[in-house]
Amino acid sequence: MKHTGWVAATEFIRHPSMVGSAFPATARMVRHMLAPINWSDIRLFVEYGPGSGRFTFAILERLHSDAKLLAVETGEAFVTKLRQKCKDPRLIPVEGSARDVRRHLSDKGLGQADCILSGLPFSMLDKDEAEMIMFETRMALKPKGLCLSSEHLAQLAA
Repeated sequence: MKHTGWVAATEFIRHPSMVGSAFPATARMVRHMLAPINWSDIRLFVEYGPGSGRFTFAILERLHSDAKLLAVETGEAFVTKLRQKCKDPRLIPVEGSARDVRRHLSDKGLGQADCILSGLPFSMLDKDEAEMIMFETRMALKPKGLCLSSEHLAQLAA
């Protein structure tokens, strides 16, 4: 696996409110989240917060050869690492906010997504920001598109 786990840990320490977890998703979680997807129907997949790339690489393993994966990430270090570690032409990493997903799609000449997977820490986002991201997500999806979301939750002892 070519994930970039060290970047996740360092970025979490630097920006804990912008990075969902210091630890990449487990292989079991990835399999569970991606299981309901009918991969033969997916031509455009969008991933919010690819972070270390654990989901990204698993998506690329399943994605049809003529499909695209737009990976929207706020962290410059994550985007740089993904570009370095993955030369798959189906992957289109962009630095920016999920709030601007329709602009990112338009800038890359892409239409509406068949599936959007979010790894964003919604519980840590401002309510208005979270609502705007969800609105933009709905607008970026095809009418029968699929939206999946996961969030790492950590409870700190008092």
